[in-house]
This record gives sequence, structure tokens and C-alpha cells, in this order.
Amino acid sequence: MVEEAEKAAQADQNLSDIEKVVARKAPALGKLTVGISMLKTDDQVRATVSKILAAADEVFVEIDEVECPHCGGRGMTGVIQNLCAFCHGSCVVTQAEYDDYDRNAIDEVECPHCGGRGITGLNGVLCAYCKGSCVVTHDSHDAYDPKTIDEVDCPHCGGRGLTGLNSEILRVL
Repeated sequence: MVEEAEKAAQADQNLSDIEKVVARKAPALGKLTVGISMLKTDDQVRATVSKILAAADEVFVEIDEVECPHCGGRGMTGVIQNLCAFCHGSCVVTQAEYDDYDRNAIDEVECPHCGGRGITGLNGVLCAYCKGSCVVTHDSHDAYDPKTIDEVDCPHCGGRGLTGLNSEILRVL
């Protein structure tokens, strides 16, 4: 981090708020790690690591980032991993954005065809309506007509996916 901060300073780049915090704190964090390989006892190592972690915690407190409430910090949603509609894939939002988060303000609702699972059937076939996204727009939800989807119940199992007294999964050869 120290090297990156020095390079950025030498290049006279415009830094983001996060980069400015890291650049300001990097020298102090770097100083704490000097000589760590020369420590002899476990207690010395633990004490030094504790100091480093405490100093790093101070840096992260200054960074205004929290896990995205919409995707849980994954940056992706759905079976096919679409970019999150709230954080747009960054995985984090500011505390103000987090506090203002309103699930209903996002133009997406549970897919009416698969019930928000993104898949249909026992074998996990991607939903023919949402294509694995698990959600659709409000307009798509309102326009949903199951008759327009090219799917019919299997004539062999009646759409259950199972056959026989033991309810075995239908295998198509």
C-alpha cells in the first residue's frame, strides 16, 4: 500500500475519497509491519498483528462503504448472476445509500413463471420467462401470459417430472 500511495502521489493523479484515505494511512500501516519477521515469540507476533489490525480498522472506519442491502454484498443476483440493480456490481454502497434503500423503488419483481427461483422442473432448467434472472420488470410481470411460452406438460408424466410408484425422476433417452 505504501508503494502504491507513493506512486499515486508521484503521478499526481486525482484520487477517489477511498484512495485518499488509504494513501494518508498507508505509511502508518507500513511502519507497523517493519521488522515483523524478526519477532521471536508468538506473543510478540500477536501483539504486533493486533496493532496492525487496530490501525487498519481505523482506516476502514473512514471509508464510507457498507455491504449492498440488495445483493448482500455479492454484486450479482439471480441464477445467471446479473449485476445487482442497486450497487451495479460494486458489492458496496455508501451508508446514506444503504439507509435510503427501498426494495420497492427498484423496477424488478419476482418472476411470475418460476416464482423467483430462476429455474423450472426437477432438473433445474432455466426459466423460459426470466431466463434465470429470477426477477422481471413490473411491465413484464403485468404482461405475463403463460400461453405465450412454448412449454407444455410432459405427456409421459403429466408435468410432474416423476413416474412410477417410487416417484422416480423421468429419464428421457
